[in-house]
Amino acid sequence: MKRPIAMAFAITLIAATQAGADQLTIREFRSVPLSRPNLTVPRSSATSDAISGVRKQETSTSEPDPYLLFPVAGVIDQDLYIAYYVDLDSGPGVLAFNCSKLSYDGNTGDDPYIRGFREEDIGVPVFAAIGGTVAGVHNGEPDHNTDMNPARIANHVAILHGTNQVADYVHLRKDTLVQVGDVVTAGTQIGWVGSSGQSSGPHVHFESQLAGVPYEAMAGPCRAGRSNFSVQPNVSMNPFVAGVALSSNTFDNPPLPPDDSIITTGTFIKGSQNVYLRIDIANVSSATDYTLQLTSPAGTVSSATGIFSQYQQEFLAASFWLTMQLDTTGTWTLKLSVGGTKTEIPFRVVNASTEIVNHPPNPLSASIDPISAGGVAVCRANSVLLADPDYDVVAYSYVWTANGSIVRTVTSAARADALPQQYANAHNQLTCTVSAFDGLAQTPPSQAFAEVSPAPARRHAAGH
Repeated sequence: MKRPIAMAFAITLIAATQAGADQLTIREFRSVPLSRPNLTVPRSSATSDAISGVRKQETSTSEPDPYLLFPVAGVIDQDLYIAYYVDLDSGPGVLAFNCSKLSYDGNTGDDPYIRGFREEDIGVPVFAAIGGTVAGVHNGEPDHNTDMNPARIANHVAILHGTNQVADYVHLRKDTLVQVGDVVTAGTQIGWVGSSGQSSGPHVHFESQLAGVPYEAMAGPCRAGRSNFSVQPNVSMNPFVAGVALSSNTFDNPPLPPDDSIITTGTFIKGSQNVYLRIDIANVSSATDYTLQLTSPAGTVSSATGIFSQYQQEFLAASFWLTMQLDTTGTWTLKLSVGGTKTEIPFRVVNASTEIVNHPPNPLSASIDPISAGGVAVCRANSVLLADPDYDVVAYSYVWTANGSIVRTVTSAARADALPQQYANAHNQLTCTVSAFDGLAQTPPSQAFAEVSPAPARRHAAGH
């Protein structure tokens, strides 16, 4: 059983206090960063020339046209996390659009991360956030990088909208889907999330430029004016759990994530067991504490508490080595509480290894966001945080139709997908059918339906 998780190098070991330790003992706890700043964004010379040429063509004080969707598939603050935003501080400090410190000095883009190389290998689509002409492409570079080597060139795509607005998509997987000169609409898939160039793990550096000058598309209390998204994504500043995994094997031995080949499980054999727990968590401060509570089928409770990190962490992985006295068969539950967020982590205890079987992914329901003519339709695979009871990586199959004809099929590790703008004509009938697959078992498909409504009056969204 498999699980996508990304981890760099162990940086801290913190002891925990415990109660009821006869059933639950934390033997070891480590936390490591999942995101690290890219101090440079190396591009190919051809793409750099294309982008710099925009500045030479025209300067402008006009506002950029709005993006019609966030360019990376997934659900922000669930299976997708924006670790860094454009640095709005002109000095040595850092300042993000929402007045947080979620940036690094001189950052020129927004940096959404996924959780590991298994998700990258299944595929997480990258879409054109706005239509235009492909002005630059670089492809073929290694895309499982973790060493942050500033000399590495990233796979990337640059799209020119009009004469002076550029969107640049950097660190892509090496199989980009467009070529220079292609004309694309918003919502067209242009590539896949990768870890090419100077990168610690799979993510995208999404850079917006107007007349050659980078800008922050998000609006907020520290970035006045209108948002450059037609509907600006909501982002949370509270700690939240993005992923969970259980295993009979430690997560701390090589190969370390983002190489996430550790076999996961949701079933253990009765008796004293070493259980390894992995938590992917975002928005962690140096004071973020946790409580782990183990509840047996009989209702017996043991607990342990500690802190996640000695440092401020945008996105980290915490791995626990737990010893559990699993004296009863049935369903046990670990309850994790982090900064007011509570997550239940169920697992099964059986008498013998012959009772350990694969379970299909948890049920899901498909939905399509409300869509107006000229927009981009987004389909969501709605499920619980724990997509699979065995903590397997889950692949989602999306099949889109427009007026009864199949217009897009894709297999993705993301919990959302998009349809190119040209299918959003008034009164078009759209369907999206989604199922989840863990490599052995598949969920029943779920279908969503939407009719494209006539276009409302054009407007920019107000900043959040």
